[in-house]
Amino acid sequence: MLVLMCTMFMLLSAAAQNGYAKISTDNRWTNLPEMPIKAYRNLKEVLDRNPSLSLNLPIGIRPQEYGVMYHRLLADKKERKRIGRIYAFSMDSFLYINPRAPRTGKFTNFFQAEIIGNYIHYAVVERIYFNNGGNSLTQEVNWLSDKLIDIKTGKVIALNRKRFRKMAANRPELVAQFNEEKYKSSKLLGYFKEYATANQ
Repeated sequence: MLVLMCTMFMLLSAAAQNGYAKISTDNRWTNLPEMPIKAYRNLKEVLDRNPSLSLNLPIGIRPQEYGVMYHRLLADKKERKRIGRIYAFSMDSFLYINPRAPRTGKFTNFFQAEIIGNYIHYAVVERIYFNNGGNSLTQEVNWLSDKLIDIKTGKVIALNRKRFRKMAANRPELVAQFNEEKYKSSKLLGYFKEYATANQ
């Protein structure tokens, strides 16, 4: 187990040097004043653009690595219980979603999302923690992870190079072009958008 963890740490550290992952920095929450939002209880409401609730709530925002922002709905325990389940919310023209934990919990994060063809895309920052040789200081390595929600099934899947190649198998010229790219990870989302918008 120790050998495996050390190997993972070395691989992720190497990835960090190439821009695919990096050591974390400390980020703080910023609380915005009450904002008008539309709240959706499930995926169907999101797709139908038919929110169940109109709310005015303070919004917590925390910047993450890679330009990702986490959002929280700030409400006290009584208000959270009254509101109940929230799958997603919209503010202005932006959509924020949390398909894995559709509730209004104190520590529930929502992620900015975009509907692309038959999928909803959002991004999170994945993290692994290591204890550096028994030192009391814990080392963290993180990386950007693109997620997709299949709007037909509601299933959440990770968008990676292998999955994209499989999804776009009916577009061999697009896959071939992608395979020629030098920095595939940074180009992946753009290629997926091209595929998904043409295959709705």
